[in-house]
Amino acid sequence: MSLRQKLLLLFSFTVAAAVTAVGWTVLVRIRQVFEQRDQEETALFVSQFQREFQHRSTDVAAAVDRIAAGERVRGYRAASVRRLSPSATRNAATVASARTCASGSPVRAMASVSSRSSAAPSSGRWRR
Repeated sequence: MSLRQKLLLLFSFTVAAAVTAVGWTVLVRIRQVFEQRDQEETALFVSQFQREFQHRSTDVAAAVDRIAAGERVRGYRAASVRRLSPSATRNAATVASARTCASGSPVRAMASVSSRSSAAPSSGRWRR
């Protein structure tokens, strides 16, 4: 092997080693940057979710308090204390009044009586 071939081989190995070292360094650095960015985004999403959850829970709590403080609900509480007789007429009036109260509230998911509730009798007059 001549000196020229030995120098070419040595130069080729040096270039290959340098390219490999630079590639590995870039790969490690990019991985660190992406992991850091992923952690920051995760923390941001968690804090955003917690803020939104707190905001919604405050809204729902305020709506429930407004409903509970309403005149109709106080009447329901008083009626339950007096233990109304189970007559069909009174029950129908109570259900109709509860529907009216629930339809006017901002919390739709917490409607107190549903027209297709399994607690209501199956007769036709209870359905819309």
